[in-house]
Amino acid sequence: MPPLFIITGLSGAGKSTVADALMADPSLSLSRFITTTTRPARVSEENGKHYWFISREEFETKRDQGGFYEFADVYGNLYGPSKDEMERLSTLNKPILLVVDVQGANTFKKLHPDAHVIFFDAPDADLERRLQERGSTPEEIQKRLAKEKEERTYKHLASIVIENKDGELEESVNTTKQFMIQSLS
Repeated sequence: MPPLFIITGLSGAGKSTVADALMADPSLSLSRFITTTTRPARVSEENGKHYWFISREEFETKRDQGGFYEFADVYGNLYGPSKDEMERLSTLNKPILLVVDVQGANTFKKLHPDAHVIFFDAPDADLERRLQERGSTPEEIQKRLAKEKEERTYKHLASIVIENKDGELEESVNTTKQFMIQSLS
């Protein structure tokens, strides 16, 4: 199997933003693992690029048929990495980039002990502002912020922890890229 890089961390820490920047860098030649979810797409998200967006019924059928490595109910929406997606990407023989929550990272690290886990954190004020900017409801923001302490306990899985502060996105992307390059050499 090609090298697997798992980006995980707190809600609003910039996981998807950093992953998008890494995918746009042709020097890394990455394949992006697209997770399946039942949540509606955000304005900036595209089906097949950020997630595979499917109905809850479709998800449950695929889950019952053993089509996911694992699945989680996250804030009322189902998420799961599809076995078909991993099989497809494995044939490309390029490093794989997977963005998942901390539960998913824990599961994948057990299945793929050689995987490189990159944990993204950010100051609480930055997290709250980012969640507001992406249109999260006040209730959802409070749920996500309340879960931060628990999510931070998963840092021990990480090969590297990156604090993605406001105004330092480029530095976070560059740190991640350098870590990936070192891991591949």
